[in-house]
Amino acid sequence: MNRVDRAEFFQSFDEGHAVQYFYEPFLHAFDPELRKELGVWYTPEEIVRYQVERVDAVLLSELGLADGLADPKVVVLDPCCGTGAYLRTVLRRIAATLHDKGGDALVANDLKKAAMERVFGFEILPAPFIIAHLQLGLELETLGARLSDLSDPPERAGVYLTNALTGWEPPKEKPKQIAFPGFDDERDAAGRVKQEKPILVILGNRRTDLVSRAGHRLFALLSRRKRRRHPSGLAADSASASEGFTARLRRPWAAGGGLAGHGSAGSRRDRRDD
Repeated sequence: MNRVDRAEFFQSFDEGHAVQYFYEPFLHAFDPELRKELGVWYTPEEIVRYQVERVDAVLLSELGLADGLADPKVVVLDPCCGTGAYLRTVLRRIAATLHDKGGDALVANDLKKAAMERVFGFEILPAPFIIAHLQLGLELETLGARLSDLSDPPERAGVYLTNALTGWEPPKEKPKQIAFPGFDDERDAAGRVKQEKPILVILGNRRTDLVSRAGHRLFALLSRRKRRRHPSGLAADSASASEGFTARLRRPWAAGGGLAGHGSAGSRRDRRDD
């Protein structure tokens, strides 16, 4: 530590960015089988940024949304968000688009609204869930859209501790009360996203075969939900692919549509599988 040039180090040190590197190596040392089973893989920032930029471009070229991810109608979900890398990058893209439009006075408000109301993440593990909230809070603060803990309730990013494969259908019976304080509210808030929000974009890293199979099930759940709302007609799919990434535009609903972008860990040369 004495040999580190602290001034130079902290000039390039990103506090919000650094924390994500600690979690995966920790779980690899603590319980490597659990890490593999749950698909805890670090996704390089370059791949995350490419996926987000690609989706932003396709929203314009295929769905005619001039502002891409910054359009208020675009609801984004990372169903296995981990430490929040995709969500952070989505917020950066939204901020850049808003600044390019010249709306500097309203950027902070619009960005905070996006983070709270239409950019969502689900995570089933408590540790990355907490890190995701930390990272998004730091990112929003850096972008000039700090969340307030003085409001009632306190402002929070739209990341929820939940199983992405349950709760998409309204419960037939009254949900059981959870013994831990706050967990009922967390479950109910995640349920409102699953059952009510018109999700247009799904982003994330298809990190293992297990997560990949879960992703197919998630698409089936979303498809059933959308067909109930827009049962009239089918349209063709269009797809574009590159090494390690597939962006697929799904338009099976006349009044809706959707876009899914996922990285495939199995096709990446830099997959951390040691």
